[in-house]
Amino acid sequence: MERCDVAIVGAGPFGLSSAAYLRKIKGLDLRVFGKPMDFWQRCMPPQMLLRSIWHATHIAAPDNRLTLDEFVSQDGHNRFAEPIPISAFIQYGRWFHDQAGVQADERKVARIERASGAYQLTLEDGSSLQAGRVLVATGIESHAYKPDVFGGIPREFVSHSSELRDYAAFRDKDVVVIGGAQSALESAAFLHDSGAHVELLVRAPAQAQPRFPVLQRLVDPKPLTFLYGRGGVGRAGISLLIQQPHLYARFSSEFRNKWDRKSTKLGFSYRLVPTLNGTPVRYGQSVERACVQAGRVALRLNNGSERTADHVVLGTGYRVDISKCSLLSPAILNELKAVDGYPVLDSGLESSVPGLHLLGAAAAYTFGPLVRFVAGTGFASSALARRIRATKAK
Repeated sequence: MERCDVAIVGAGPFGLSSAAYLRKIKGLDLRVFGKPMDFWQRCMPPQMLLRSIWHATHIAAPDNRLTLDEFVSQDGHNRFAEPIPISAFIQYGRWFHDQAGVQADERKVARIERASGAYQLTLEDGSSLQAGRVLVATGIESHAYKPDVFGGIPREFVSHSSELRDYAAFRDKDVVVIGGAQSALESAAFLHDSGAHVELLVRAPAQAQPRFPVLQRLVDPKPLTFLYGRGGVGRAGISLLIQQPHLYARFSSEFRNKWDRKSTKLGFSYRLVPTLNGTPVRYGQSVERACVQAGRVALRLNNGSERTADHVVLGTGYRVDISKCSLLSPAILNELKAVDGYPVLDSGLESSVPGLHLLGAAAAYTFGPLVRFVAGTGFASSALARRIRATKAK
């Protein structure tokens, strides 16, 4: 059976950045699996504009290379500015893949199992290989959160926001959007622009909504810039601590959970506000019952009122629950230590299962909100490279 030292599963920003760092380790046999930037291409709306500021959107590479600045300076690439179009970011990620010499194998990994002191990866075509270590960097797609009340509704009537790309298909349709953060507001805005009749239901009361975006400094980044980390994550002051994940990890779980929630909840882009003009927004309302009646979705709300719609869009975000990761075998999941669905990781982003590393949002319980965003690739890739270089030297 074919064998390698390290296998990276996933070719999004974290997988590509990790590969760029690990390629610098002499003699390391490295394999990367996945189509570069596939999730961003399949699951992000083509109209989307990134919320992250310019210097927080660089995919990290050794020696501070392969930045967005370097990308736009190359011949043949159109210049663009903030807010960054999703199409440009996808193009940048694929350029990063080529320039870093990653050479990802575009086959998907179907299963990861323990085997003879190593890991066996079974690919979608039935072939397999063994790896001494595995880095799981599959992103947030598998963590899309759908409230249980919608569990029995067929997909033709309800979609998570990550499953939508063709908003024009909802022209003249009645659509209810559930949620109050970026993905919900974004979906409502794109549906409204496409001619759908949209109503937005927000569980939180109106007074809980921010008057301005959480990422307010996008409007005017000059004042108090020194109080923010380069990743632009979190409020003034605490943002500096969030920028240092190893230090952040030393604080209590209560402290980390508090600021993880405060730094990521209810964040939305101020650019969406004008687009939502005229869209009814119902605060303090949630769905208690949902079913299909006469070809429409019937909803009963917490205030006793009822709605019917042609479709429901769940802008309910993502919740990490590693126990539901179908990629990992039951034996690995049983051995994996987790808290509130998040794996517990050490300083090298290694889990309680030796040789299994978890990147991206899955690392947020230990290292904080920075690792949920592209801005966290530098920290994650550097920590991984140090760990793997040290173990290889033994």
